[in-house]
Amino acid sequence: AVYQLPTGTYETRAAFAVRGGSFRDKRHFAATAILVQHPKGDLLIDAGFGSDVAAHVAALPRIQRAPYQAAKTVSEQLDASGYDRSRLLGVLVTHSHWDHVSGLDDMLAAHGRSIFDHTLQVASLDHALWFHRPFRADEWLLYAQDSPNASGGRALTRGQLFTRDGRMIASVAQEGLIRQRGAKI
Repeated sequence: AVYQLPTGTYETRAAFAVRGGSFRDKRHFAATAILVQHPKGDLLIDAGFGSDVAAHVAALPRIQRAPYQAAKTVSEQLDASGYDRSRLLGVLVTHSHWDHVSGLDDMLAAHGRSIFDHTLQVASLDHALWFHRPFRADEWLLYAQDSPNASGGRALTRGQLFTRDGRMIASVAQEGLIRQRGAKI
């Protein structure tokens, strides 16, 4: 089953949203997460707006700050539905814009944690980006990602970027860490 979890809406300048968009024109968008339920465990795609969305918007450069209307966070919606969070295997973030990741902090709060928690050690241990051929960044690109290993507070992720016609234009790899400070592995 697939569920839409709307967390709010916002309005932004077309120049920031679409190719050839004008600074005078505005576009309306929804900040939505998707819960994919599967017999082997569930996956949340993006996290939408979180309870601290005002602080996240305030941290943006003034020209990018968008008027928004927040609704219930993903965390609030999951709790209200009686969702069993032990089924949630992870959150797939499609990209790290504020309207996609603001709710991550609320998801960790259910575990008594915050992405700003000083007792957590969070780091990018190693990362690389390889460009294989010329491409246009303002055209449609597919980003395919997998994580072949995660254990001991560390995870390896890989990604490939493809053009619309299927040419691979770049590859990425990153090893990340998130664990309690001082934890023995």
